[in-house]
Parts: sequence; structure tokens; C-alpha cells
Amino acid sequence: MTNNILINILSLLAGAVYLKSSGGKIKNPYAFGKVVESYDVPIINRLTLPISIVIGPLEMVLSCMIILNIFREYALIIAMLLQIIFIFLMVLRFNKILPFGCGCFGLHAPDKVTWSKLSFNIAYSLLLLIILLMIHA
Repeated sequence: MTNNILINILSLLAGAVYLKSSGGKIKNPYAFGKVVESYDVPIINRLTLPISIVIGPLEMVLSCMIILNIFREYALIIAMLLQIIFIFLMVLRFNKILPFGCGCFGLHAPDKVTWSKLSFNIAYSLLLLIILLMIHA
């Protein structure tokens, strides 16, 4: 019983992060596309338009699935895979200035990919993993 309450609280927290993250991406996919382009990864640059259109709604759907416990395990796995991709991209551009920020929570002024931004994404990934492990405990 206590475990279920903790899982639900952590799921609410994890879902809220993705819900906040999805807002700016859904409101302005063009701007998010510019953020995606600024990572300057050739294979991703070819897919900028589909990525910029799909990521925001995907994050919103995943957040709802995690919060409402609708196929929560699958949503956690997909969210972790997204986080691994985000972390990989941030590592590629670590300590470099991106003209529109890292894109985590929308379009921003030029900003450097710092250890604090990277560590937030790593911590968030660990939160998703902890929830998944708690479900299977």
C-alpha cells in the first residue's frame, strides 16, 4: 500500500516534468525545430520537421499515461529512451553554446549546455527508472 502511494507520487512528479516540457514544444513546433537544428546532428537535421511536430505531443501523452497509470510501464520505458537520446545530444554539445538553449522547456536565449542541465536530465532518467523498478518490486 505504501509502495503504491510512493509510486503514484513519484509518477505525478515525473509526469508533471514532461507535461511542462511539452507545452512550449506544442505551442511553437517551428521554434522547437530551430532548437533541434542547433544540435547540428546530420541524421537529426534531416528529420527536424517530423521531430519538432511529434516530440511535444509525445511528451504530453507520455506524461498523461504516467500520471494516470495508463500503460504506465510502457510510458516509462519510452520516456527513458527519449531521455537517453536527449542526454546523448547534450553530451555531444556539452559546454557549447546553443543559439536557442537546450530545448528542454521551450525556446530560450542562447545558452550553454552545462553540467547542471545534463545532471537534471540524468536525474530525471533515474527517477523514471526508479518508478519502473518499484512497479516490478
